Parts: sequence; C-alpha cells; structure tokens
Amino acid sequence: MVEVNQLSKSFNGVRILNGVSLKAPCGEVTTIAGPNGIGKTTMLNVICGILYPDAGEVKFGEGGVVQRYFHRFVRGQESVREKYS
Repeated sequence: MVEVNQLSKSFNGVRILNGVSLKAPCGEVTTIAGPNGIGKTTMLNVICGILYPDAGEVKFGEGGVVQRYFHRFVRGQESVREKYS
C-alpha cells in the first residue's frame, strides 16, 4: 500500500499541494484525475522522491516514511522488503 498524509508543496510562493492525503491499497488500481495544473505530477514526484514535500509524509506498506529512496527500488538496487522489514 502507498499512503500519503497531508502533503504540501509550494513553488515560488504558489501552493501546489495543500494537505493532500490518499491511500492506494495493494492489488487495486488507484487513479489521480483532474484538470491541468492542479498538482497531479507534483504529487507523483513527491511520492517517488524526486521532490521533497514542504510538509506531510509518504509511506509504503507497513514500513516507515520514505524520503528519496524510491528511485533505488525502481532501479532494482534494493527492495522495499529489504529496506522496511
């Protein structure tokens, strides 16, 4: 499961994400939909560790908070199980 709690992110004083939360359970399809410019890509970049949030947290599975490690999982350098079990 991916859990996002109260994510906030601003660029140049413009609030892009403001307290966004979601849960994406394993084995289910979760979509992020909305018009252009509302922060979908920014949220995914924070979830993937490309950007740091100004506030909030991202969790994978039952493990702890993930901060800029996801790119290593995607590239196969370590597994989520190794990092958070």
